[in-house]
Amino acid sequence: MKKGFLFVFILSLGIISTCFANEALLKEASAGNAEAQFKVAALYATGKLGNKTSEDRKKMFEWLEKSAEHNYLKAQETLCKQYLDRCNFEGAYKWAKKAMEQNSNIGKATMAYLLYWGENVVPIDKVKAYSLIKECSSEPLAKTLLGMFYSEGWFDFEADFDKAVKLAKEAAEKNCGKAYLLLWSLYYKEYFKTKDEKIKKKLYEAVEDGMKKNPFDIEIKLGYASNLLMISESEEDHKKGKDIVNEILDFGKKEASILLYIYELTHKGDSKKAFEFLEKTAEEYCSDSSMMLFELYIMGKNGNGVQTEINLKKAREIALKAISFNNQKFLEKYIPMYNLAKINADFKKTLGEAFIEDFDLDKYIKVAADNGSPAMMYLYSHVLPKGELKQKYETGAANCGWTEAQGMLSVHCFMEKDYEEAYSWAKKANEKGDYMGANTLGQCMLMGYGNCEIEEEKGLNLILDSIARGAPIITIGLAYKKYIDEQNTYQIYFLSQIYLKSISPNQTGMIEAINENIDYTKNMLSQEEIEKADNEANRILRLNLESAKNLLRRNLTNYGITHN
Repeated sequence: MKKGFLFVFILSLGIISTCFANEALLKEASAGNAEAQFKVAALYATGKLGNKTSEDRKKMFEWLEKSAEHNYLKAQETLCKQYLDRCNFEGAYKWAKKAMEQNSNIGKATMAYLLYWGENVVPIDKVKAYSLIKECSSEPLAKTLLGMFYSEGWFDFEADFDKAVKLAKEAAEKNCGKAYLLLWSLYYKEYFKTKDEKIKKKLYEAVEDGMKKNPFDIEIKLGYASNLLMISESEEDHKKGKDIVNEILDFGKKEASILLYIYELTHKGDSKKAFEFLEKTAEEYCSDSSMMLFELYIMGKNGNGVQTEINLKKAREIALKAISFNNQKFLEKYIPMYNLAKINADFKKTLGEAFIEDFDLDKYIKVAADNGSPAMMYLYSHVLPKGELKQKYETGAANCGWTEAQGMLSVHCFMEKDYEEAYSWAKKANEKGDYMGANTLGQCMLMGYGNCEIEEEKGLNLILDSIARGAPIITIGLAYKKYIDEQNTYQIYFLSQIYLKSISPNQTGMIEAINENIDYTKNMLSQEEIEKADNEANRILRLNLESAKNLLRRNLTNYGITHN
């Protein structure tokens, strides 16, 4: 009995002592001590002050804000994470900026995340994001972003699912909520490609583990809701998933409505209700909803079976609103449409004058290019005259991993006789299937340029294959000259048939010279060799023409234009 009394007495003393300590801490915090304010916030977070109610969480944020305002770095870094988890991107941006003033890696990683996604608080700038990531690469959030680069194949990163998963797992071990989200996203896409039950199990585990360790991360909850709505067949899970989405919508994460939109179509085929979701969230500027609505107003329907009346005025309003936020997706969609309307009468007629009037094209291309959009860097390089500035944007797009830019940069470096650079960019572009990269690589192999070993047959085949895929026929010129110098009768005859098609009709002297080469070499070849050369030349020329037509068809089809 005495022992029990003694235990209770000691316990009471401990509680009283803690109460006095907390009171002393609160007194210091109220007097403006930044460290004490941070510690009070921690007490509210752990329930040692209050009862972990929503009111207590509110007090936690109040004390964190006070401490952070006094420039206490730990408070600023904590707010970066807390606000990022809760999708309060304005708050995350504010404190990331402040923390960066103290050279905080957490601040840099948070800013990199915001620059990567934009989230309507800062223009998307993946180049700047990557630069910050390199400064704080040990941070879990920075590793997560590197995983995203690997998942998309940005910059010098080749798309690599396994590397992306490895980085996400490393960051998740350090309790980074966005790492769990990346893991879920990677497994989610992989599951819908493979329908592999093992992958399904992993995508469930990713969000369940993430929710346990990051209970306030709204985006992880959204991933969980996706599993319930899009993968589970249970009506009970569907109801639970919709409840979670509505809770997230109330919290202000408007992108959640996209999930309800897809659910209504997939499970119920309710096109009208799905359209209402899009309209509601697009009005409040949710970029994904806006893009879907934009395409619906342009084409009158989408691939999911939703239909509405074509309304080009509304489409333009949505596009310009999104562009005013430097929304990269819209810039990359709207600007090529605008360009096409300027040069294609059918497209212009379909869109109407109102859609393309009063639009400062060069300004917005430059804004997007300067904000790190590789597509717009590449496009902007096309509107600039030859010179350093043109090369700057083309190189910027190439460094971002933009395949077409890498291919064209290899061509321009080759023309400037910078063969090492030409060879380097050509290899990268060719690996991704770019025909201009293949063409330049072929030229280098044919001639041994750029410290490249001469591989004549392989080089010529690359050039011919690239022409068949749409490269300009005139690029056969270097090979043609080489074989004339070497007096290679078969190749002169064969390449003359192709090269002739690249010559302008008013270049009569050149045409006569090529025809003379054809007549001269024809007499020196067997009938079998002539037929072989003719057939192969005709095949390449036919494919080249088809490639040009297919490119135009793709451009038109992408924007709903009918064509013959």
